[in-house]
Amino acid sequence: MLYLTYGSFNICNREPKDGNTFAADFCETAQGYGTQTFAIWSIAILWLLSPFIFNADGLDYEKTKSDVVAWCKWMFMDELATDPDKVHTGGWISWWKGDQEQYYATTGMARLTVLVRESRHFFIMWYVITLKLQAKYVLYTLAAAAATLGVLYLFHLVGLALRKAAFMGRAALYLFLLLLFVVGSFVLMNLVLFKATPDDAWDKSLSLFYGYCAALYGINEMLRVANFKGMAAHDVAVVSQLAFFFDFIFGALLLLPLIALSCIPFMNAIQTR
Repeated sequence: MLYLTYGSFNICNREPKDGNTFAADFCETAQGYGTQTFAIWSIAILWLLSPFIFNADGLDYEKTKSDVVAWCKWMFMDELATDPDKVHTGGWISWWKGDQEQYYATTGMARLTVLVRESRHFFIMWYVITLKLQAKYVLYTLAAAAATLGVLYLFHLVGLALRKAAFMGRAALYLFLLLLFVVGSFVLMNLVLFKATPDDAWDKSLSLFYGYCAALYGINEMLRVANFKGMAAHDVAVVSQLAFFFDFIFGALLLLPLIALSCIPFMNAIQTR
């Protein structure tokens, strides 16, 4: 998304400076950025399309519906809950905590390496925001990301209250609130925050949104290193809710296109062949 918004597939989209002879010679060879990185783009595109091309259910509507129900059940199942299907036992929260426990034996240097590596998300945040806005908006974005942690704690409390509700209903409510938040954020930024500059209000709103997502994901990844045996961050409600937030989004982005394709009658015949 960042590349589609700010990037160019042609590395020579701007005239090189007079003193930069290397760039001038490079542009004359017609070796564009897209040509040089073709292999990487091919791998990335195939990785994104493979769940749809090589779908085990053959884009059959009934099978896809069963998968969606099973996913919702797994995502919202209680940690201590059991199920005849052992795959569902403990749900997402049990699986995620088990994954975080791998950090128990991690050395200090390894944890530091993770922190340095994941700091790239904050550099991305700074870059995309300062492309269109003043640096002070970086601080506003960090404050918004921190405030989101408080909102996620409220989600945790609501989840406790809805523990006995239907899994599909909880998933639908969660998805609706996510969409409401995204749409509401853009409406607020365009009509209130940047109403004085309507010509580029959308570009500025997009920069803030990308920066906010990068900051929130950076926090999510860095919190992993705080998992110590006897004092694990994964037991903190806000930390687990933040991880759930991103895993839910990823799962929804994968399942929604599958549902749409499965609703088309002839897609099953095309996919199986």
